[in-house]
Amino acid sequence: MIKKCYIEILTAQLQEQHESLLETLYLHAKESILNGHCPCPMDLCLRLASLQMAVEWRSFSSSQHTGTTLRESLENFLPAHILTSVRSWSLFGWTIPFFKGSEDRLLSLYKAVAKWSKFRLYNAYIDLCMKLPSYGAAVFAAELEMRSRWRMHYRLSVCASISRCCISVWEASGNKSHLFTVALGHCQFWLLDDDLDQFENNYPALLLMFAEKQNDNGPKLLVTLFSKQAPLMEALLNSFCTEQQAASDDQVAIECENELAFQNRFSQISAVRFYNYEELRAKIPTYLKSRLERKLNIHRDSSNESF
Repeated sequence: MIKKCYIEILTAQLQEQHESLLETLYLHAKESILNGHCPCPMDLCLRLASLQMAVEWRSFSSSQHTGTTLRESLENFLPAHILTSVRSWSLFGWTIPFFKGSEDRLLSLYKAVAKWSKFRLYNAYIDLCMKLPSYGAAVFAAELEMRSRWRMHYRLSVCASISRCCISVWEASGNKSHLFTVALGHCQFWLLDDDLDQFENNYPALLLMFAEKQNDNGPKLLVTLFSKQAPLMEALLNSFCTEQQAASDDQVAIECENELAFQNRFSQISAVRFYNYEELRAKIPTYLKSRLERKLNIHRDSSNESF
C-alpha cells in the first residue's frame, strides 16, 4: 500500500525528469480504479478513463477512435461495476435510443486531452484520484448489517477503507455502491474481541460512533463492522488518530473536506440511532450492550451522558 501522505509529497516534488517515478504512481492509481478497490462516481470515472486513453492511445484519430472501437475496449478503461451504465445497448448494429450510453462523451473527453504530454496526463490522473476517500487507503474485508423491507436484517459483505482522515465503506460485490464515509476526526471507535462465541461466525466487531450529520447536534449512529481483521483496523485507526493530533488542525480539516464526495446511505444500514446514552442503552442489541459498557465505562451519572 502506498500511503496517500507519501504520494502527495512525492507528486509535489516531482519534476519532468522524474517521469518514470510519476508513471509508477499512475500505474498504482490505475490498478486501484480498475480493480474496484477505489470506487468513484460516474463523472470522475469517465474523466479518469479519458486520461488513460490519452496515455495509451496518444493522439486522437477520427478514423481509428470511433464509438464502435471504444465500445469494444471499455473493459480496459473502466471498472466492471461502471460498464453497464456507460455502454450503449445495440440490436443488429443499431443503438437502441433509450439505452444510449456515454461513449460519445468519453470520446469528447479523450479528444480534449489527447495532445497533453504524458507527464501532464499522469499528474492529472493522480490529482483526480486524490479526491477519492479510498485512494491510498488500506482496504479491509468486513460484514455490515443492512435493513430490508421484505425480510429480516441481513449481513452484507463490504470493503472498509481507512485513510489518514476518513473511513469509507462500500459493497464488496455487484455494483460496489458506496454506503458511507465519515471523517476520522468526527468518529469514535471501539474493538470488541472478547466473548467471540456471542458473535455470529465468531467475528470480532469494530464499533463506529459518529453524528448522522457532521457538525450537527442531531442524532448519532452506532454502526457495527464484523470482521476477522477488526484488530488490524483498530490499530490503524489509532495510528492515524495519533498522527492527526500531532498535525495542524487546519490542515486536517482541509484534507477531510476534500475527501467527502459521496452521499451517505444511512437509511439502508442497520445502525443504532440515538440522542443520549439512555436511548442508546435501550436500543443497542443485548449481545453488544455488556461489552460496549465495559469498553466505555459509562455510568448513569448525568455527567457521563454526553459523547
